[in-house]
Amino acid sequence: MQKNAIIAMLKTNVHDHVHYKLQLSEFQNLISALGYRVRKHIIQTKIKPSRAYLFGKGKIKEIAKEVEANAVEAVFVYNNLTTLQKYKLETSLNCEVLDRYEVTLNIFEKMASDTLSKLQITLARIRKLFPYYKLRASIKYKKERPGFMGRGEYAYHNTLSLLKSREAKIKQKIEKSWKEKIDKIRKAKEMGMPLICLIGYYNAGKTSLFNSITGVAKPVSDSPFTTLSSKYYYRYSNGRKMLFVDTIGFVMDLDPKLITSFKINLEDIRNADVHLLVVDVSDPLLLIREKIKTSLEILRKTGIKPNKTILVFNKIDKCNGEEIGVKVSEAKSFPAVIDYVTVSAKTKENIGKLLDKINKVLLTETN
Repeated sequence: MQKNAIIAMLKTNVHDHVHYKLQLSEFQNLISALGYRVRKHIIQTKIKPSRAYLFGKGKIKEIAKEVEANAVEAVFVYNNLTTLQKYKLETSLNCEVLDRYEVTLNIFEKMASDTLSKLQITLARIRKLFPYYKLRASIKYKKERPGFMGRGEYAYHNTLSLLKSREAKIKQKIEKSWKEKIDKIRKAKEMGMPLICLIGYYNAGKTSLFNSITGVAKPVSDSPFTTLSSKYYYRYSNGRKMLFVDTIGFVMDLDPKLITSFKINLEDIRNADVHLLVVDVSDPLLLIREKIKTSLEILRKTGIKPNKTILVFNKIDKCNGEEIGVKVSEAKSFPAVIDYVTVSAKTKENIGKLLDKINKVLLTETN
């Protein structure tokens, strides 16, 4: 049974009449994937957010009224919340409040199937929520504290100590896997094997394209973030052995801190000889433009320079030639993109052309 939810958003750009609608649409898709039914969107336009609540007092009352009227179990806030804002909102609304960062984490957790992904998700959650746990524990245990190092204060410090200890153990395990990954990449480089990395938004068809290129049959799904741990497979082209990597999908306004928590996945992207930025050509033009732009921004914000990026317009089987031509023109708007190709992972149309372009880029690099 679906739970009722409300989406709330503070829009600080008073001149934005289009972009925020794209943001809300994608946010609702993510929330639906968690099993919630969105009953209402509540948007406030305000240049300066409230330090304590994000929203103004009047808007808080409006949200609280809707929470009660619709039997809402969770309020999802598009903006990233501070520890204080999250605590104040949950106290005022008397229900769970999750921001965009937490929504993404929850979907990661839902989709994770391997131990390493789960470890990285747990680490990201601890880092995000530690200040929140600290605040709640402080308020709760101060009420119980009769004096210096009384029961309340002892419990407070014990709770924080346990969290820190858990974080340290997880970091140690991830660090070991990260070093192993670095060693594998180094060995592949020493063998002269180029690394071709597929990047882009979730649901762009990256895994389907990966399957078409390599001939494997990795699971695909319409659910967001089916791929959390990188997938690898070799492919020969023009006598050259290449290692193709399918990586974690991006999402609009993805917090760089969340991506950096997946440091093992980032190493694949960081060390790639060619980036294949996969875009769903059947998306509306405005959304395509936004996805290309933010994908490149996510790389830059995590310290990765887009390296020899080929823009791959996937799903051409869903569009006519004229429509594809209009959308492909977007490739010229981004200096980081050195070439583009239109393909269909489903029908395998133009997969050969894509391989030719990859070889061309690698040949240029060699020379």
